[in-house]
Amino acid sequence: MDDNNLVDCSEHGRVPSSIVCTHLLKFGLTERVGFVLCDDTPDDLVAWCSACDELARQEGPDAITAKQLRVVCEPCLFKIRDFQNTPD
Repeated sequence: MDDNNLVDCSEHGRVPSSIVCTHLLKFGLTERVGFVLCDDTPDDLVAWCSACDELARQEGPDAITAKQLRVVCEPCLFKIRDFQNTPD
C-alpha cells in the first residue's frame, strides 16, 4: 500500500484513507442521512449522503466540491456505512 493513501486515525491507527461528505462526517453516526458509495471512483472509496447524491445526480459529480468532502480512514467510513444501513 502506498503511504500516500494512508491516514492516521486516533481510533484505528495508520490505515487506508477514504473520503466522505461533511454531512456524513457530522451526522453519520447519529442521524440517518443516507449513504451512497460513489461508483465513479473505483480505485478510491468516496461516499456521500442522500442530499449530496441528489445534487450530484442533478448537476454532476463535480457539483460536490472539495469544501464538502473530508478524508477519513476506511474503517471509519465502514462504521458510518454500517450505521446508515442498519434499520431503526
